[in-house]
Amino acid sequence: MMALAKQGTGRRAVALLAALMVFGWVGVAFALGSVRTDKGAYEEDDGVWKVRFTIDYGRKPDLPHVPMTFSFKQVMIYKRVLTDEGGDTPQTRKERVDNATPINVPMDVGFADASGKMFKVTKFKIKLRRSNDFEAGEYELKVKTSDGKPVGRPLRIVLNGKNKAIDYRAIKFNAPKPKPKAAAEPEAPSDGGTSNDGGAVEDMGPDLSDIPDVPEDELPDVNQPPPVEPKQGGCGCHVVGRETDLPGAPGAMLGLLLGAALLMRRRGAGA
Repeated sequence: MMALAKQGTGRRAVALLAALMVFGWVGVAFALGSVRTDKGAYEEDDGVWKVRFTIDYGRKPDLPHVPMTFSFKQVMIYKRVLTDEGGDTPQTRKERVDNATPINVPMDVGFADASGKMFKVTKFKIKLRRSNDFEAGEYELKVKTSDGKPVGRPLRIVLNGKNKAIDYRAIKFNAPKPKPKAAAEPEAPSDGGTSNDGGAVEDMGPDLSDIPDVPEDELPDVNQPPPVEPKQGGCGCHVVGRETDLPGAPGAMLGLLLGAALLMRRRGAGA
C-alpha cells in the first residue's frame, strides 16, 4: 500500500511539472522576442528622462517599421513632503500606487536600415516628459504590437527626480501683536477759528494792516445828505414852495437891492 501511495505521489508531481512546462512554453510562445533597457534607473534632465531600449523581435518582421505601444503604469511615487519635524527641508517618501492609469506611448519601431535591409534586433531611445504626466517614481512597462501581442516580458523602470513638494505642516496663526496707541494730546478750546496745525485760535477779525491811512478832513460825513448836481438854465429867482438850487441866494439878492438904493440916493443928492 505504501508503495502504491508513493507511486501515486510521484505521478502527480510529474504531471504538475509537465503542466508548468506547458504553460511556460505557451507564455513564451505568445510573447514576441524580448525587450531590454540599458539600465534600470534614469536621472531627470530638465523635466525629461531618456530611456534607451533594445528590442529583439524574435525574427525579421514583415514591415520595416512595426507599430508598438509602450505602456507605463506607475507602481511607486517618490513624494517630497514638508513636515513640522523637517521644517523647510522636503523629505522624500516612497508610496505605493494602486490602480494607476497607464500612460501609453505609441511608436513606430524601425527594424531596417537606410538601404532597406531588415533586422530582427533594433535599438532606439524614448523621451519621457513631465509634460506627458510622468513624474519621479517606479513604473511597470509593457510593450505590445498594434494587434495586442506582447513583446518580451514586463519591465520595471525607475525614474529619479524631484517632484513638487507637498506641504503637510500644520497651519500656524502667528498674527503680529497690535502696537500700543499713543496717548491723545488734549485739544485747546476752539473759538470758531482753526490754525494750520489743527489747534484752536482766537478770531481777530479782518487784517487792516495793508490799508493806507486817509486824512480826517477827507473822510466822508455819513450824516450829510448826498450831493445834488446843479440844474442848468433858469432865471435864478426863487420859486415859492421850491428850495433854491444855489445856497445863499437870498443874501445875495438883498445885497444887490441895498447897493441899488445907495446908488440912487447918491445920484439924487448930486442933482
